[in-house]
Amino acid sequence: MKQTSPFRLDGKTILITGASSGIGQATAIMASYMGAKTILLGRNCEKLKETYDQLNGPSHEIVVSELTEPHLLPDTFKQFNSLDGAVFSAGTAEVVPFRMINVDHITRIMNINFESPINCVKHLIKNKSLNKGASIVFITAVANHISPVGSAIYSASKAALEAAARSIALEVSKNRIRLNCLSPGYVQTPMFDQLAEKTKLDELINLTPLGIIQPKYIATSAIFLLSPASRWVTRSTLTVDGGLTIGVR
Repeated sequence: MKQTSPFRLDGKTILITGASSGIGQATAIMASYMGAKTILLGRNCEKLKETYDQLNGPSHEIVVSELTEPHLLPDTFKQFNSLDGAVFSAGTAEVVPFRMINVDHITRIMNINFESPINCVKHLIKNKSLNKGASIVFITAVANHISPVGSAIYSASKAALEAAARSIALEVSKNRIRLNCLSPGYVQTPMFDQLAEKTKLDELINLTPLGIIQPKYIATSAIFLLSPASRWVTRSTLTVDGGLTIGVR
């Protein structure tokens, strides 16, 4: 009897937002090497092409759209069908002392980190774009638990996404569709580098026993949640933070 790895994604089509850099890019590349056809979704065509050039195998696609504009989503998402998985990794982070936040800051962070992935999933479900047994993955953050200084709205946006995921997972389970969250710690991405330029993160990084994480190691966890190996896992959050929140959970 031929044995195949339960972590393989052969024959599967996976949609990945935020695929132009960081965790989204690493996940797209790894998914392609695990046998999947990937659809790269983002707003910067040139950066998406950089990811595309690193993919393994043929038949991958690039779709350019602004996911924070709800009026664009119906046309963007009507083209997707027979998806076996979707990873929503597009997001933003800003360190802003609470006394300095304003309505624009709240609206921007919540729009990108919460409203956008929620609206995207709504269209996938409404259009019946997901195959039976498909897997949805939201990229959240351990800020849900540790909520460092200056991250009030960012932490709230990720906590809201995680809470919504548990409810949505119940609704889609009738079609054997799974929805889980992947909660990383400090990951060496362009977004992290931008934050590091504006604030001191050394103390928090030093609290991580295993140190800062490379994107490819978050991608391996995303592959697990997309693959048949996790077929009985749903409504869950997989924390990959190098031990940062051990004393918090």
